[in-house]
Amino acid sequence: MEEKLILESNDLVTIVIAIVVLLLLMALALVIFFRFARKKIIEKEQEKAALEINHQKRIVQATIQTQEEERKRIAKDLHDDISAKLNV
Repeated sequence: MEEKLILESNDLVTIVIAIVVLLLLMALALVIFFRFARKKIIEKEQEKAALEINHQKRIVQATIQTQEEERKRIAKDLHDDISAKLNV
């Protein structure tokens, strides 16, 4: 009878250890999953930030180019106006 109780308690200990190991593996899997998911989210945010920076660079470049063209046009108009006045 005592041997049967010892065997049953050994079986119970084995089952408990198996369940604990299984739970630890599941917890590890969850930690790994969330780590990779967070890494993906950070990569997407960095890509979005890079796209925003590139967009802002294009806007600034277009603004500078437009300003340069306007300055050239104004300089030409002033030059032509002064030349016309000097000719008179």
